[in-house]
Amino acid sequence: MSTSINFIYVALGGAAGACLRYTITLMLSSNVQRFPAATLVANLLGALLAGLIVTLLWHRGLLDTSLQMVLVVGFLGGFTTFSAFSVETFRLAESGNLPLAGLNIVLNVAGSLLAVFLGVWLARTLLVE
Repeated sequence: MSTSINFIYVALGGAAGACLRYTITLMLSSNVQRFPAATLVANLLGALLAGLIVTLLWHRGLLDTSLQMVLVVGFLGGFTTFSAFSVETFRLAESGNLPLAGLNIVLNVAGSLLAVFLGVWLARTLLVE
């Protein structure tokens, strides 16, 4: 399969995933103001879908390259990247590597939060004239 075709598959899946995420945001934005429920729902649903796709299709040999590009890389990537993190952490834990699974959780969650704070600080610093 050519790389050009894979980009098309990823783009199509990514567009669908991003649109679903936006739909969830629209549905939940007026109901909850203080808690980012739409992000939580997207992350949890994305992780659930990742688990289903990986288990039902991938391990049974039913997920060919094009379907993998559309569903896993594209759709779930556009919907949430948290699903990939969740599957990877689950695989580490399931294989008995609990310390590495824990480290993955801490580094991803704390690291992402720190990166956001750093990005905000850098942006604010650069905007000061």
